[in-house]
Parts: sequence; structure tokens; C-alpha cells
Amino acid sequence: MFVGEIAALGTACLWGLSTYMHTNAAKLIGAWPLTLCRTPLVLFYNICIALVIGAEWVFPSQSIGWILLSGVLGLGIADTLFYEGCTRIGARTGSILWQMTPCVTAVIAFFTLGESLTLLNIAGMLIIIFSVISITTKNDEQTDSPVDPKEWHYGFKLVLLSVLALGLSHVCIRKGLSYGLDPLMGSILRIAAAASCAWIAAAVMGYHHKITERKDNMAKAMKIIFVASFVGTTLGNWVALFSMKYAKAGIAASLISLTPLAIIMITAVHEKKTPSSRVVLGILTACGGSALLFM
Repeated sequence: MFVGEIAALGTACLWGLSTYMHTNAAKLIGAWPLTLCRTPLVLFYNICIALVIGAEWVFPSQSIGWILLSGVLGLGIADTLFYEGCTRIGARTGSILWQMTPCVTAVIAFFTLGESLTLLNIAGMLIIIFSVISITTKNDEQTDSPVDPKEWHYGFKLVLLSVLALGLSHVCIRKGLSYGLDPLMGSILRIAAAASCAWIAAAVMGYHHKITERKDNMAKAMKIIFVASFVGTTLGNWVALFSMKYAKAGIAASLISLTPLAIIMITAVHEKKTPSSRVVLGILTACGGSALLFM
């Protein structure tokens, strides 16, 4: 009973913990080195899972291009921009901004895939947008802002760009999976594309040495990445699919969108940063908007 709902809450906690840990790793070694280290590791985890469960390695030809593109946009560009931004504005504020991703995805899917948007969906989108704006535009002591306002605004813009890239990635995933591709095979293909492009781009631009620039922090960062990559990108994604299977889409989506609240709780415990009632209320309101959007 309530298996799907419990799984959705578990997803929010797993993703919240993973986001918080990855942000701390990015602060130690940088966002690009994080991507260079994280994507091959996540690929290894997913291949191991596929081998253990005996998954069929079938890739419909129509799916491949869309899934590869989604991997570059989502796990490559979007994640790198997100964690680069979070090093400036913090994991809490960054994750709150990421709540607008379903809105961006829905709008792009409306124009490219012909998916419908009801008045209820549009109302949900507006609730999410206004809730996020109400939380993030008031830069008070409850936000994760650094001393320099220019750095904060730069990080803010980077996360917004990551939202756009992730929205495009989600639309590509939907298109790719529509041809019958197994989600696990799609995940492996996405991660392989992201890892390959990240390393090729680093080599071409001469940035591959950045992975060894902060040698003193690398060992500590890798310990975090090993755990966070399994907790969030691997285990968290599987639990999310489980929740979508056994709970209604609107309920599952609204519970999963509690991820920023999970990050706030983790930050409150680990860094002794108590959230304001305004921030908590804004996140809960945005979750209500997510429920309307996915109805």
C-alpha cells in the first residue's frame, strides 16, 4: 500500500542527498572535472546493473540519435552548468530553480511533439514559476549566496541555462523512448554519450588537465562522487521509475519535486542553516503546481 508514493519520497531524498554531495564535490575540484569523473562512474554502475538483471541489449535505430542528443544536453551540458552555478548560489537555491524544468519541458513538448496543455496544466506551470520567483529573487540570509553579488547572479544564470538544456534533453528522451527502447538501455546510451563528449571536448580544448589541477582535493572529491553517483544518478533514477509505475503521475511528480526540501533538511542538519518559513512554503506551493502540471 502506498508503495509508489513511498518510492517517490525516497527519490526526493536520494536526489536531494546526491545533489548536495555533488555540489560539495564541485566546490572541491570544479564542475567540469566533476562531469569528467562522474559520468564514466555512473556508466559503470548502470552496465553492472544491466548485467546483473540480464537486460536485453537492444537499441532501436530510430532511438539512438535522440538518446545520444539527450545525453549530451542533459548529463553533459545541463549537469555541468547546474553544478557550476551551484558552487556560486548553493545546492538549495539551484535545486529550487530546477523545479522549473517540468514547465520548460512541457512547453517544448507542446511545440515539438504536439503534446497537449490543458488550462489545469498551465495553471500548474504558473504556480511553479511564481513560487520559484518568490523564493529566489529575495536574496536574504536564508539563501546560499556568496559575498559577491556578481558571482551570485552569474551562478543564477548558469542554472537557468541548465534548466533549458535539461528541458530539451527530456523532450529528446521522450522521443527516443517512443520507439520502444528499454529505459535502462536508454540510460546507458545517454551516459555513454555524455561521458564521451565531455572527455573529447576536454581534450580538444586542452582542459583535460583540469582533472588533476586540484590534487589535494581530488581524493576527497572522488570519495564523495563514488557515493553520490550511486545514490542519486543510479539508485535514485531506478526508484523514480518504480514510483512512476505504482503511483499516479501527478502524485509521484509532486512528491519527487520535494527534492529541494530534502536538500534544505540536509543543509539544516549538516551546516546548521535553518530555512525560513517563506522558503518552505514556496517549495510546497511549487509541489502543488507540479501536481497540476502532471494531471
